[in-house]
Amino acid sequence: MALKQKLSENNKATLLKNGTDAVDAHIKLVKEAKEKILFHTYIFHEDSITEDFYEALIEKASQGVKVFFIADAFGTPELSKELKKRMEKAGVNWAYFAPFFGKRFQHLGRRLHQKLLLIDNDKAITGGINLAKKFIDPEDANPWLDYSVLIEGEEVYRLQRKVKSLYVKHFPEHSNFLHSSINRKQFNFENPVKARTLVNDFMRFKTEVHRNYVDAIRKAEKSIKITATYFLPGKRLLKELKKASKRGVEIELIFGEVSDHPMERYSSRYLYSWYLNHGIKVYEWNKSILHAKAALIDDDWVSIGSYNHNYLSRYICLELNVELINKEFATKMDEQFSYIKENSTQVQKREWSKKTSWLRIAFYFITYTFSNFITLVATLFIVRKKEETESP
Repeated sequence: MALKQKLSENNKATLLKNGTDAVDAHIKLVKEAKEKILFHTYIFHEDSITEDFYEALIEKASQGVKVFFIADAFGTPELSKELKKRMEKAGVNWAYFAPFFGKRFQHLGRRLHQKLLLIDNDKAITGGINLAKKFIDPEDANPWLDYSVLIEGEEVYRLQRKVKSLYVKHFPEHSNFLHSSINRKQFNFENPVKARTLVNDFMRFKTEVHRNYVDAIRKAEKSIKITATYFLPGKRLLKELKKASKRGVEIELIFGEVSDHPMERYSSRYLYSWYLNHGIKVYEWNKSILHAKAALIDDDWVSIGSYNHNYLSRYICLELNVELINKEFATKMDEQFSYIKENSTQVQKREWSKKTSWLRIAFYFITYTFSNFITLVATLFIVRKKEETESP
């Protein structure tokens, strides 16, 4: 069933590629804030890359701007006592999402995988980019391949409503402000971008990202381009890819030749033969670690966010994507896909068959099955509960 939520009509979108420019875009946004800053992320390292960013947060809080910062307790290493003390003194409201020794230990596997920076009622950055030197080393000519989007306009209002309860839960003493500070504003951009924010949080009965991906693939007429990491799609998505290929849609999937999680790399390779046998092109990026989660369908529909096509994103983690419909923006995304393909190796069916012995296939199958099994077992400990307010 397609999502009933309509696209907002008047937005401006800027594609951000992982690197120092993306970090600078985050810092610039923080410095523009006048009323509030919402920032939550999966991984945040206290290092030379993020120093200017957290210093900007502290400065804004000391100026009276309401600053809220949530970091996932698993993805983010313990922040130094000095930084925590400085943030508290300046007035930065900060918290860890799902600490290991919290009250809800049964939800240990449920992680805050979303990345969001939102200021006032005007602008937001969301996508797959984490802030840390590990991912964006200035001395590295090829940082991790990843994307986010800077969005301005009407969709920021809805985005705030989507994440409101996350912040109310962590900062209940600021509940009134977090509710009352959300205001709808009017925008008028030339060549506006249509946008729609989507959330996946299985525990809260939200599967928006997955449902809309399936629906977009089902409606595809010409082309489907997906760059993904930890790509272990379920039967429903595979079925729609197969049907799309049969009706003549050109499908290109881009994965990483190297991975920060080797087992996931081996797991995703189990399906390579299936893709190739169904006429789906497969590429492997080998310049750096590929962490991008982006899609382009029919030259106008783009999805960028934190969502991975696997059971972990679908059933356990909190994920956030934004859909964008605009020819000009889609062209810029397509240019990135072209760049990635030019610097990748295409997996050829004949060569792949030659080098995949039955022993290697068995190994891929075992890792694929084990990865899915562990994730599905973890879902048994998830207690599903609806919330009265909008939640991620």
